[in-house]
Amino acid sequence: MSIFSKWRRKKSYDKNLFEHFRPGTGVDVVLETGEGRYDIRSAMIYDINYFSSTVVISQTSPAITPNTMYNKMQIAELARDKAGNEQRLGMPCHIEGFIQNYKMGNGSKETIIRICFSSPVQKIDLRETYRFLPDERHDLKAEIALNGSVFNSGKDFSIANISCQGTGFMVPNNGRFIQNSLMLNSVKDELDVEITLYDSSAAIQRRTFNEKLMIIWKKTAFEKPHSFIGARFINIARETEWMLARYIHNGQVFRIRKKTAYL
Repeated sequence: MSIFSKWRRKKSYDKNLFEHFRPGTGVDVVLETGEGRYDIRSAMIYDINYFSSTVVISQTSPAITPNTMYNKMQIAELARDKAGNEQRLGMPCHIEGFIQNYKMGNGSKETIIRICFSSPVQKIDLRETYRFLPDERHDLKAEIALNGSVFNSGKDFSIANISCQGTGFMVPNNGRFIQNSLMLNSVKDELDVEITLYDSSAAIQRRTFNEKLMIIWKKTAFEKPHSFIGARFINIARETEWMLARYIHNGQVFRIRKKTAYL
């Protein structure tokens, strides 16, 4: 009888735990930092012991250290239910220790993390705030309607980062975007935006959504010769939020796999 067959015979058998948390799976480490705020950092499972409720994961992106401050921790995975809807499944956990000089597949050494978890797996709901930067497999483009004109990323501005709550734009100080008074608009002004996500690792590699943004801050000459605009989604659709969560998760896991030669 295999170890999995023996484990399934236990009264505490949790089907979701066995199906969704296995070696090689990309997961999110959710740090609750207080007042309903969450810091989500992606990692990958290297090993898991279902009997002792321990899991060994890669260092997260961004990294967790012994000095990282948080109130509670969960380990979670993005999954689909029977209807095909996205959901985040997770369980409470805590760090048992850090393993130093763990040898990776590419010969490099890394500090990895051993975590103790408490099943059963449950559905968890939270707002993701991690700001993702595009890479060679995960690109994004945007089109902004402003004062009767349409402006395109790559030509009139560039996307600095994106999260499930908003996005940031780098705007050339000498471009027509500035001349069309975007930087003169006030904080709390609204913009119509169409964003296309490109994810070469996904089954559907291109997804597009339309939402409204509110400017929450601006900084001229942020990084010469550019200025910066930070904007927040207004009443973002749940479907869009899940689309972004999956895109960001896939991007973070790709970077971990690339770093550890686990591609």
